Amino acid sequence: MAIISVVVLKPRPGGQGQTLEMMSTIKRLVEKAGGTFRASIQAIGSASGTIGGVSEYSGWDGLAKFRSDPEFRQFLDRARGNANPPYDVIDSAVYEELPVK
Repeated sequence: MAIISVVVLKPRPGGQGQTLEMMSTIKRLVEKAGGTFRASIQAIGSASGTIGGVSEYSGWDGLAKFRSDPEFRQFLDRARGNANPPYDVIDSAVYEELPVK
């Protein structure tokens, strides 16, 4: 079953470029762990302007490999320590694919 990790970010004024740069780093690290990554901006809806980052792995091992990568851990520590990040985290979740018949 696929494992899907989702983060929804609201770029602060002037922060969209830096937010996308950060997602580019995440994409590289997700792909290094064997997953896929894509980002989308909400064009219509109650959270217009938010950016969703979606990574997908073939199983829990892929997500664990990504999350335990030392480069990702350092990246996360820097992001959490940033007193003035270019975005606000709106939501973060992990989903496990369900078979639908």
